[in-house]
This record gives sequence, C-alpha cells and structure tokens, in this order.
Amino acid sequence: MGAGTAIVTATAKATGATAEVEVTVAKASTTGSFQIVGDTLVAYSGGESNVVVPDGVRVIGEQAFKGNAGVITVTLPTGVEEINYRAFYGCSNLKSVNLPDSLKAIGEGAFQGCTSLASVNCDTVLPASVTSVGKNAFSNCKALAGDLVLGDALTELGESAFYGILASSHR
Repeated sequence: MGAGTAIVTATAKATGATAEVEVTVAKASTTGSFQIVGDTLVAYSGGESNVVVPDGVRVIGEQAFKGNAGVITVTLPTGVEEINYRAFYGCSNLKSVNLPDSLKAIGEGAFQGCTSLASVNCDTVLPASVTSVGKNAFSNCKALAGDLVLGDALTELGESAFYGILASSHR
C-alpha cells in the first residue's frame, strides 16, 4: 500500500449522522529488521542481540519489541521522544538500554518484565528531559541496581512504575 490520503465516511449508530474525514495513510517502510511507519518504529522482527534503532525514529511504538528474547542491548537515537505502551515488555534478556536526552515519555509497561535489565544509560539514570513515566514502566526489572536518578522535569510518575525492584538499593 502506498502513502496517500483517503476520505472515510463515518456514521453514528444512534443518530445516523455522518461525517467525512480525510485520513492520511503512511506507507510502512522496512529497514532491515525494523518496520517503520512515518517516524514510528512499529515492529522489530530481528534476532540481533545488540540493537541500534535507526536515525529518524521519534516514537517506539506499542509492543514493538515485545517478548523478543534475543535482544540484549538497545541504543535509541537522538530524536526519540516517546517509548509507548509495552514497547519492550517481556524482553527477558534485555540487559541495557541507552535512552537519548530527547526522550520525554516512557509509557505504561514499557520495560515491564525485563528481568535482566541492569542498566539504563550505563547506570540507573533517566534522561533529565523525561516528563512522564507510566504505570508499571519498569515493573519487575529485578536486575536494576544502584541509585535511581529521576530528573527535575518529571511531572508524572505512574502507579507501580518501579514495582518489584529492591527498594533498599534505590532512592
């Protein structure tokens, strides 16, 4: 399917009212093991252990890496602003992730169940640009150790964002 626009007619069940909406359809592109739509990485299908996300990606889409046991390290390029719902959920062998200073939001369950995750930016420091960390974002990341450092820009911290991490090793 190519990129372009389409007119969609929507009809409300209760009233029968209709509206025409112009929708832009973006063509999915594949770069190696990455499927990208616009500036969103929607899926990673590779088996590489050290993953470097391509430049130009702004959003890591919902469940893009979900359950990929082959991924051990991930480097996100400058420009990534969002990691969406369960993007890395259950990547049980993920040990480290490098988050760029452009990152603003870490979505619900983004790294939930990444039981081997021991390092975020070489230790446990979230970029100072992060304004929100969603519910269960790092839940059960049992290998995280050291002091957890959150930046001053953080305005939203979801329920149980760091649940299951040894409280004695974090402040």
